[in-house]
Amino acid sequence: MRECVICSGAVFTSDKDGNGYCYYHRSYVYKERKWFAQKAKKAVKKVSDKQRQVNVSKSSIKSRLMEINNNKCFFCGGRAVDLIHIIRQGDSIKLRDDEENCLVGCRECHKEFDDGDFTTLKNIEKVLEKMKELDEKYYQRFIGRAKS
Repeated sequence: MRECVICSGAVFTSDKDGNGYCYYHRSYVYKERKWFAQKAKKAVKKVSDKQRQVNVSKSSIKSRLMEINNNKCFFCGGRAVDLIHIIRQGDSIKLRDDEENCLVGCRECHKEFDDGDFTTLKNIEKVLEKMKELDEKYYQRFIGRAKS
């Protein structure tokens, strides 16, 4: 029985020179194979300074709200994972970084809120009041979208 050239374990694969490698040291052989070399390396996506500031701001808002709400969803009381914007970020850039415009919630409630489905959401009256207070025009459009 052939042995691994590194640890003397049972041979799993061999390189082109005939050297045998065990299961744990097989990477020595794979590094010389074409398919290993061609494997695409994930490029690190660069973030602009402006986007980095937005990300840091959102993260700090989310952390504060999670602490205030004890990691509970505002709507259902489940485990909160998302930062929910009452007025969507694309509709009001000035409110994007405003803590008054944000809630924390679970993924399901976040999706229902964004879709305008209020049938199962608790505390929606408070959110709609806050929305009306922040931006009356947006509130009217949101209510119109939810009814249709």
